[in-house]
Amino acid sequence: LKHYSNFSENIISAPKEVIMSELRFSCIPANKDIKTHLNDLIKKYKKNTTVYSYEILLLHGAIEGADLGSMRAPDGIAAPVIKKCSEAFDWVVCGDFHKYQIVNNLENVYYCGSPNQMNLSDINQKHGYQLLNLTKKNINFIESKAPKFKIIEYVCGEYIHPWIKNTQKYFDKIKNKIIILKITGKIEDINNVKYNDIKNNLIGAGAYGVFKEMNIIKEYRNSAKISNELSISEIITKYVEHKDFNKSDKVKKRHISILEIIARKSNDL
Repeated sequence: LKHYSNFSENIISAPKEVIMSELRFSCIPANKDIKTHLNDLIKKYKKNTTVYSYEILLLHGAIEGADLGSMRAPDGIAAPVIKKCSEAFDWVVCGDFHKYQIVNNLENVYYCGSPNQMNLSDINQKHGYQLLNLTKKNINFIESKAPKFKIIEYVCGEYIHPWIKNTQKYFDKIKNKIIILKITGKIEDINNVKYNDIKNNLIGAGAYGVFKEMNIIKEYRNSAKISNELSISEIITKYVEHKDFNKSDKVKKRHISILEIIARKSNDL
């Protein structure tokens, strides 16, 4: 920790070396020349010829094949380049993606991730800290107790999430959560929702914070009548213009199938 200022006093915008006794840290920030910097380092440092006991690469950037939760990173620093880094350095510690992970099955290359959930896309990921034991060559992951995000819904006139309806019953689940309250409805209905009361109740139950997200149902023009006198193009135009397509895919498919029936029966085709 006494060397912390070597990393934190200024934003590292260019490659930098930080030497601590038997350790040499090579710091590569995210910039357009990152691949060139890495190739230069790989040629320069070989862990079998270095005078330092440990060579550690601190790297910020996207790596091809890294786990993003729902998919693998399709591009970024090429996997073969990272493989060469793992051979040239004792450890490659990466930053950028929020999820803690060993990269591409390379045991000495990992994303340290974030100590807490940063946004909703980080849901169901473990967040915390790592203790890197250089002599034993292992990593001990320590999960953080930092707040996690949770979306709960309030659909005006239709649905209220159980945490709102019966807050006292769900103390254990509400505690230490950052809650996004998604309120859906027409603007006048949303304005009538007692948001501050809901927020105070949830915070009283231990929520770390409560934020409102409004999903306003748009107002549409009065429905146009569809008659047999209209051409097929007029029928489709009027139907599409006056339908609310902010519905589930199942409902959309049913609407489309109705249009197909009309089209097949039409004398215009």
